[in-house]
Amino acid sequence: MHVLLIGAYGFIGSDVARGLVAHGHRVTGVGRDLSYGRRILSAVDWRQADLATMADPARWRPLLAGVDAIVNASGLLQDEAGHAVQRVQADAIIALVAAAEAAGIARFVQISAANAELPASSIFLRSKAEADRALAESSLAAVILRPGLVIGRNAYGGTELIRMAAAMPLMTPLPRATGTIQCIGMGDLVAAVVRGVEGDTPAGSHDLVEAHRRTLGDIVALHRAWLGFDPARGTVLLGGMAMGLVAGAADLFGRLGWRSPLRRNAVAALAAGISGDADGAVALLGRPALPLEAVLAGWPAGKQDRVAARLALLMPLMLGALFLLWMGSAVATFLRFDEAAGLLRAGGLDDRLARFLGGGGAVVDGLLALLMLHRRAVRFALLGTVAVTAAYLLGATIVRPDFWLDPLAPLLKVVPAAMLSLTAYVLLARR
Repeated sequence: MHVLLIGAYGFIGSDVARGLVAHGHRVTGVGRDLSYGRRILSAVDWRQADLATMADPARWRPLLAGVDAIVNASGLLQDEAGHAVQRVQADAIIALVAAAEAAGIARFVQISAANAELPASSIFLRSKAEADRALAESSLAAVILRPGLVIGRNAYGGTELIRMAAAMPLMTPLPRATGTIQCIGMGDLVAAVVRGVEGDTPAGSHDLVEAHRRTLGDIVALHRAWLGFDPARGTVLLGGMAMGLVAGAADLFGRLGWRSPLRRNAVAALAAGISGDADGAVALLGRPALPLEAVLAGWPAGKQDRVAARLALLMPLMLGALFLLWMGSAVATFLRFDEAAGLLRAGGLDDRLARFLGGGGAVVDGLLALLMLHRRAVRFALLGTVAVTAAYLLGATIVRPDFWLDPLAPLLKVVPAAMLSLTAYVLLARR
């Protein structure tokens, strides 16, 4: 079958794409960044579309030619720069449903979410429920999957937050939770999607969760054991005010393109609980869903998993340190501008050139620091800091070679800072 897959290179969509291809289906993936999609999923045909611009059925029609089934694996947890949850998860998908009806598409598999109800407090859940309702009321043979907390080999959103908590040394910080969580392995979710596409499951809405109900602390402890870390010595429960401050800061950076797992919706969803009817898995899979212990046992963790979990904790600190270094350099230069220019004059430069280079360097330092705050610009900024560091070292070698022998080692100290920039550049590659 020819399957149109929305959100094909995302956390869930990439695994669904591989599962469909492995079962012999032709997959056309829809996403914004086609070059990235082609790099990670070469077996998929790619078509460009931004869901934020797809609220008109006419925009979908060119993508539906020759399509036998549609799978929607897209999702947006929270409003972010240039993309609103309502427009992406509800308006665009409702338009797709209308276009699919007009095109006579045979089947539509919607990956929704457990607890997706119209009265829900979260815009993520409400928008999912709106799309679910439009699909259920359509003439399509629709299978609506409502998975619990999806546990995959990779991590994103809530699962990334769980691994970060599991990697904390000594103590485990957790938000105060009021509900329990039922998980679902990525393999079971992919199997349910494939069966839905092939018509092996009944149309309608189905929960897809394991039978066990767990606390957030239990799930973190299982991940900690899976990663091979020592058991935590205790748990630090963060109250509403503390978590509110952390989530508020994460939300603020979300407006700059950062999809932090600490954003308000991710934390609130885990604290409130994620639950469903475990019998739904039997209708979808012909058996109960695998429990979390079995899911994790199927993916033995290695060194790369432990390193990734710990680096996820360090990444904000790395970027914060680099921001302080470059912004601090700019501010210090302007506050003590005459002394900064004097260092260059002492190397033989005339006053005008010394002031120009000192002021220009401070402006560049400050701009690079500001660019680090935006997700789309940060990797450019990090490479910029490496290039500027190289320029500073070369210039200092020509003008003030004595700085290499200074007991405070001002030139030598910038070398590890440049290496930190390169490390952060690599770690900030797309998921």
